[in-house]
Amino acid sequence: MTTIESLCFQMRQSGRPLTRRAARDWWAKGLLPRPATSSLGRGKGRVTFWRDDRVVAQAQGVFDLLAMHRRTEPALVRVWLIGFDVEPRVLKRAWLSLIAKSRPWARVRNELDDQVGAMAVTWARHWEGSTAVREKLELLLYEALGVFFGTNEEISVQDLGAFAMAVIADEHERTGAQRQLSGGRL
Repeated sequence: MTTIESLCFQMRQSGRPLTRRAARDWWAKGLLPRPATSSLGRGKGRVTFWRDDRVVAQAQGVFDLLAMHRRTEPALVRVWLIGFDVEPRVLKRAWLSLIAKSRPWARVRNELDDQVGAMAVTWARHWEGSTAVREKLELLLYEALGVFFGTNEEISVQDLGAFAMAVIADEHERTGAQRQLSGGRL
C-alpha cells in the first residue's frame, strides 16, 4: 500500500519532487490511477492510498515524460504504451487530441480510414477459420480499429453479434468434421 505521503516522499528521494496537489492533478487527468480513500475514524480525517505499489514507478515515468513534453496528451499515451493502466476513455481522448493536432483532420480522415481498412484486412487474413468468419472478423476489426484511431465512433453490436455467431458455427462445423475423421472421438 502506498499512501500519498509515501508517494511524495519516494518521488523526492528519486530527485523528482511531487506535491500532494500535483499528485491530485495527475490522477484527475488520468496520468495516475485514482487512489482509494479510507476513514481514520470519526473526526480523524481520511487516508489516500494506492493498493498497487507500481504507482511510484508510474509517477516517476509521468514526471520524466512531463519534463520532456510539458503536455498531458503525449504523456498519457506514452504511459499506456510502457504498460501502465490508463482509463480507456481518457486514453482515447488523448489519442484523438494528438491526431487532430498533428495533422489537419479533415484532409487526413479519409486517408486514415483507408489505412484502418487495410490493417483490418491484413489482420483478418490470419484467421484460420472459414472465409465467412474471416469476412465478419474484417468488419469487426475495421470498426474496432476505427474507434481507436478516431475514424469511427463506436463498434456495431450487430457486427459483433454476427461475428460471434459465425465463429460458433465455424467451430461447430470444424469440430464435427474432426469427429467424422476420427471416428466420433476428438
